[in-house]
Amino acid sequence: MTIEMTCPTCGSHDISKNGTTHRGKQNYKCRDCGRQFVEDPQWQPQPKMSCFITFNPGPCPHAHQTARRRQ
Repeated sequence: MTIEMTCPTCGSHDISKNGTTHRGKQNYKCRDCGRQFVEDPQWQPQPKMSCFITFNPGPCPHAHQTARRRQ
């Protein structure tokens, strides 16, 4: 059975049903890349911040510091 939607990863239209989530939403699976997804997810991934793309020469403000500073 082919569903009329596109894969969020590769854009393929070759999609099949793949069971349901624990909340009852229909799971789909791309036959080309193997990605499993739901049609209308409640959770949207946020873009990751990169500490390497910064002009601040100091330490990364997003990293957790576990070592003690020298006094």
